[in-house]
Amino acid sequence: GSGKTTAVEQLIRKHPPPQEEDNIPIAEIVSLRVPSPATVKQVGMTLLSALGYPMAREPSAAIIWNNVRLRLRLRKTLFVHFDEAQDFFNNQNGRELQAVINTVKSLMQDTDWPVGIILSGMPSLVDMINEDTQLSRRLKPVYIPPVDLATHGVDIANMIEKFGELSGLTPFDGHASSEFTQRLLKAADSQFGLT
Repeated sequence: GSGKTTAVEQLIRKHPPPQEEDNIPIAEIVSLRVPSPATVKQVGMTLLSALGYPMAREPSAAIIWNNVRLRLRLRKTLFVHFDEAQDFFNNQNGRELQAVINTVKSLMQDTDWPVGIILSGMPSLVDMINEDTQLSRRLKPVYIPPVDLATHGVDIANMIEKFGELSGLTPFDGHASSEFTQRLLKAADSQFGLT
């Protein structure tokens, strides 16, 4: 409810729309939701599908990831966004978890076509990333802090008024009061997206 997925979607929407080169659609940014369970094969299959190359059968993980690297290069993909990335770490045995992390890291280190990785997820994702030294060195956490009355009260009151205007609703008495804003923040657990 903090607004992380929406923030990344807004960032991606600001990027130029896909184009074609030699009849191949260019996808400079690819976004996907991490499947659960996040096995090496499932993540690869989901990424291939996001790249516009779904596979009807499930070949070996090596074939899947060779196809991923090929498609990333052909589509000139610069960034891959994994949403709900904490699912990489949830319900994984140590060996499968390390295989997924190593595979994702290898995308950043690919000698033919390296890509940037964007991970979004729950706050615990930072702790999970920090368990792998190489991964933590390559990623910079961005936090969406909780909102509060002191720093965001006026902005929230203005948003309530603007939403009222856009929807044709007449503001009620006290819509801009700090008491109403405080109640709204409490109901939204101080999360920006929910507020």
